[in-house]
Amino acid sequence: MTLLDGDDIFVGLQAYSVQNANRAWNLTTPEPGTLRFELRAGDVWTQDASSRERTEIAGDAIYATSKSIGISYDFKIEPGPANTSEWLLIGQLHAADDFSSPIMAIEMVGERLAVRLRYKLPGENYNDGIVYISDQNVTRGQYYHIEIDIKLGLEKNGSLDIHLDGEHIVDYSGYVGYGYGVYWKEGIYRAAAPETIAVDYKGLSVDGEIGSQILGTPGNDRITPQHTVPGQPKLTTEGDLIYGQLGADVIKGGIGPDIIFGGGGKDRLMGNVNDDTLIGGPGRDWLKGGPGKDVFRFEESSGRDVIADYRHGEDLIALDRDYFASQAEVVAAMREKNGKAILKFDGNIIVIKGLDVDEIRHHTDDFLFV
Repeated sequence: MTLLDGDDIFVGLQAYSVQNANRAWNLTTPEPGTLRFELRAGDVWTQDASSRERTEIAGDAIYATSKSIGISYDFKIEPGPANTSEWLLIGQLHAADDFSSPIMAIEMVGERLAVRLRYKLPGENYNDGIVYISDQNVTRGQYYHIEIDIKLGLEKNGSLDIHLDGEHIVDYSGYVGYGYGVYWKEGIYRAAAPETIAVDYKGLSVDGEIGSQILGTPGNDRITPQHTVPGQPKLTTEGDLIYGQLGADVIKGGIGPDIIFGGGGKDRLMGNVNDDTLIGGPGRDWLKGGPGKDVFRFEESSGRDVIADYRHGEDLIALDRDYFASQAEVVAAMREKNGKAILKFDGNIIVIKGLDVDEIRHHTDDFLFV
């Protein structure tokens, strides 16, 4: 059976969605219980830049922060040309914001297996590092069994333990993650490369405490700690994923580190006391992060949005690399009017109240480029 982009499948009793270039070879099931991912040059997923190639499945379940997550499976890298990609992932635990780099990734560095770990403390830049790299090339055509036990934590209470074929290859404790929930992705994701690579997976099991995912309706919703949408869970203290969807929504996060998607429509999004991520989406949106160290994310077709409480040195604004490559480029595109900084790009307008353009001109810590 061939699985194409957008298809839904169940693996290990959990739902996953397919992300690939809609090629017949990208994802198949050669035998019951086995998923075969094949990536060739030019296999670009519609939501990726042309410099990236992908065939993966992404889990629907978002796992709560500060809880342990157990992941185990078997994988086999099929015989073929040596890997020349600048970077290549064959498994990743991804933050639920959908724009940052994976918190933990199983990688190939050349022909050697490696494990990369990332974290981001509130108000600081992203940190990443290799916590394991094999001293030998992978044996192609051979199945490996991997067991991962990871706990997210930003108070040096995080941990990562990995066993590969029974050998304890990673024993790490310290900072792990960005402060909010994660989901599992299986398959191949790489910087564009000329060679074909195929990886088989079987026996996937992911176990952890699932955080709240709250969905609005196509109408005008009000989602706050005191008010929920009928049929949807209440906000928790663990960090929730909130989707307003269509309509003019009013959303205020709980006391955990929440990720809030406004969706289409004229939305009012408010964080709370923790470090929240606000993504307005299409339409004229009003965003207020609150006391925490927040991230305001803007994508293409964001429309005209207002940040009501941006704080230089505390909050961050995340923009696509397709539009800007550096803070200097952003500042050059800004103008000030009546005490507000105004940024225009590709038909979008961001109004940032209280931001002095001169104040950030010589700094590099106000923007993320993703």
